[in-house]
Amino acid sequence: MSEPGHEKQRRFERVNLPEGKRLICQATGEGLALDGEVSVLGLGGMYIRAAAAQPVGSRVAIRMRNIADVVEADCVVRDSRPEGFGVEFLELRPKFRRNLERILARLKEPKGAG
Repeated sequence: MSEPGHEKQRRFERVNLPEGKRLICQATGEGLALDGEVSVLGLGGMYIRAAAAQPVGSRVAIRMRNIADVVEADCVVRDSRPEGFGVEFLELRPKFRRNLERILARLKEPKGAG
């Protein structure tokens, strides 16, 4: 679990995705090609649940799609656990940042809205 005050150190808000709103993500890197589910998402990165967790410091390229919005980014693994891994976006082109912002806005909508 997070230590008290840990959230204050984050540069970007994170959204925990509810069970029914998991996003599928593909990741590729050195000797890596996997599909996973995004369970936490923010402008700075995400947590990907996958059978093949990656070591901290590994570089991966991700591709995620939600409705018509696609996000592609180069990332570095910042957290690794048996059930998945957390990545930080290293580079997010303006087009993909706008798409990510739309995805986050939809995820934050109250149930029944939209």
